[in-house]
Amino acid sequence: MDEQWRCEDGRAAGPALTVGLRPAKRDCNMEERAKDRPSISIWCAKQMEVHSRISGQTFLAVAVSLVFMIPALFIGWLISVFAFYFIEIILFDDNPLNIIFDGLIRDMMLEAIPVFLQGIAAGMLVIFVCARILKNANYNVVAISIASIFIIMCISLILYILSGGVSNMGALRIIFNTAGIVIGLFSASAIVKAG
Repeated sequence: MDEQWRCEDGRAAGPALTVGLRPAKRDCNMEERAKDRPSISIWCAKQMEVHSRISGQTFLAVAVSLVFMIPALFIGWLISVFAFYFIEIILFDDNPLNIIFDGLIRDMMLEAIPVFLQGIAAGMLVIFVCARILKNANYNVVAISIASIFIIMCISLILYILSGGVSNMGALRIIFNTAGIVIGLFSASAIVKAG
């Protein structure tokens, strides 16, 4: 480990760096190395330029996603209307569970599933639209940012609803809508990342 590499002229090149069990060879002539490859400062400058472009597009993608979330929630609402009528007519017309629990499961399903589907549709739509506009953004960061904003809004609204004594169905809808948005955001960002 204390072995030193020697250059051709006999001077010590400094302590050897170890990679696994073999010491890694150290460069003796930095001028020749600089001719073969671009300098580190040029490489760092290029990397900083790429990073700043990606981080700038990521910040812009978060802002665009927040703006596009309103029309995406409206489109998701249209999907939830169809889901509501499908659930009401097909699944709970004369369902034995509905009769046993006196309509409680029907009410919970009619409140939860449509807004959950609305959230999934809105989250996925926002990421897909932004991915078409801003191709170099990091959509994992976008999904985390948008999801954290909606989770904070969800917690705030639930605390407000529960402190006001309003029915718990409103809190249930907010929870399922937020869960759908988060699932939609992260699944769409994984699809965009995969390619």
